[in-house]
Amino acid sequence: MRNFFANEAVFLYLAQPKAIGNDAKSWDKKKENVWKEWHEMKNNDSIDIGYIGRPHGIRGDVVVMTFNPDSDLLTNVSAVTLSGKVSKQLEIRSVSPLNKGWRVRFKGVDDRNAAEALKGATVHVERSLFPDLPPGENYITDLIGLDVIDADSGDCLGKLARVWETGAHDCYVVNDSRGEILLPAIADVILEVNLTERTMRVRPPEGLLELYRNDETET
Repeated sequence: MRNFFANEAVFLYLAQPKAIGNDAKSWDKKKENVWKEWHEMKNNDSIDIGYIGRPHGIRGDVVVMTFNPDSDLLTNVSAVTLSGKVSKQLEIRSVSPLNKGWRVRFKGVDDRNAAEALKGATVHVERSLFPDLPPGENYITDLIGLDVIDADSGDCLGKLARVWETGAHDCYVVNDSRGEILLPAIADVILEVNLTERTMRVRPPEGLLELYRNDETET
């Protein structure tokens, strides 16, 4: 199973300050409220994909730092919404990749002063504008909040709270009132994702649930 951070605030939880260059000081502050912001954005169907950094050149271009450095979503949308320091919708004229971030030119932003005025604004994209993915692939924004169901017992293990990228494969963090469970995002474990019913059917590795439940009892 393949998932795409594409654009979500969830990636903010994982990103390293080095990916932000000189804007690293603001990174920790953004991480503090990531999950609160995430749920607010889910309710509004507007996904926080990054923020505007420094101006680039003298003709109004800006550097947009995406929370997922690998995301190319900006090349697939025609407009974004800004919030925070500036609240407005802007049409995208051009987008090109940089070593860190994206060089973006917005319609109506024609000089360095206008670009400077946008610095620090949060960049949002409507979920409906995300490109479709092939079958079996999902945006993480759609997975957060799914009810995770044990395929054998039928029990609800909790809700999918976040996704960790571990290298070999993603790891799903499932939360309930008793704590959290970490499930490897592999085909033998994640059996079905039903976005219509908002459920995920899983078969945890043998002994995994007992391990977590025993740890919770001991603590």
